[in-house]
Amino acid sequence: MKKFAVFDIDGTIFRFALFHSIVDQLVLDGFFSEKTANKIEQGRKSWRTRSHPEAFWDYVETSVDAYFKSIKDLTQKQFKKVVDEVFDREKDHVYVYTRELIKDFKQKSYTVIAISGSQMEIVEKFARYYGFDKWVGNEYEVKNGHFTGNISGSHKDKHHIIKQLITEHDLDIKDSYGVGDTDRDITMLESVANPIAFNPNQQLFDHAKKNGWKIVVERKNVIYELGQKGESYILA
Repeated sequence: MKKFAVFDIDGTIFRFALFHSIVDQLVLDGFFSEKTANKIEQGRKSWRTRSHPEAFWDYVETSVDAYFKSIKDLTQKQFKKVVDEVFDREKDHVYVYTRELIKDFKQKSYTVIAISGSQMEIVEKFARYYGFDKWVGNEYEVKNGHFTGNISGSHKDKHHIIKQLITEHDLDIKDSYGVGDTDRDITMLESVANPIAFNPNQQLFDHAKKNGWKIVVERKNVIYELGQKGESYILA
């Protein structure tokens, strides 16, 4: 059996979100109406100013809604151009901690897996660039070279994906690792022996503390590892 490590990408390896970078490029290239582009920008401003606790997820929903409404107007060729533009510009915009952790796992002969809710086209390029062995992203249905607006493969339930990969590739849960940054990664992290909450949001931070998980924070050029001491977390 093979040891494995699984990573979320958006906000965990990549410093922003591949999906939102694609949406931003679509805005720049004029694929969205002015009204839709303004709505996305307002959502972004609300999130950046932390106007309310759910501002980020509201921004996500606004962007996803705009994306699904507009993708039917895109050809595969047009979308590939957008993906290539984003990848070339953003591929090295990553966190040092997780970038080096990937290298370390590969040197130890781990099967390294990436799971993301972003588009498979950009997930695959990103995963190949960083040497992942397996990767999973959202796949959008295409007919006659055009997107239909439907998802042909959705991967929101990361723990189900991990279970499937363990079975298909004879992976060993013992000494396995998982790295994620939000509460949406909790089920994925619960599926491995050594979960790491990296730059966690409040919900993941609280869950990690409750369960004694390792917490790592990267701020500017400093990496902080937090360890549990009694009921408190201190610098390790």
